[in-house]
Amino acid sequence: MFARITGAATRGVLVALLIAMPSMLLPVSATESPEIIALMAILGGALTFAEYFSNYPSFVEFREAPPLNRMRFVAAMVIICLLSLLVRHPLDPNSLTLWF
Repeated sequence: MFARITGAATRGVLVALLIAMPSMLLPVSATESPEIIALMAILGGALTFAEYFSNYPSFVEFREAPPLNRMRFVAAMVIICLLSLLVRHPLDPNSLTLWF
């Protein structure tokens, strides 16, 4: 039971970070509404937590393919991180964004 709660909470936090990452990487002038982004991150994390914690799947069933889901998540995380760094370069250039 405890392992199930911690696994679901970890997945929920990772999804929330994935949704909020572009807002965290871009400068303040580029993000217009951080409240909406925070709300979407919380909703995405809560939906993921509910999906992985419940005994029965919810209306979005995505927990039946663990290796494929992990690869998709890592790929999405890398793509979103790199695209956010690419978009940040014209607004706030530094050595990290120049590298990409």
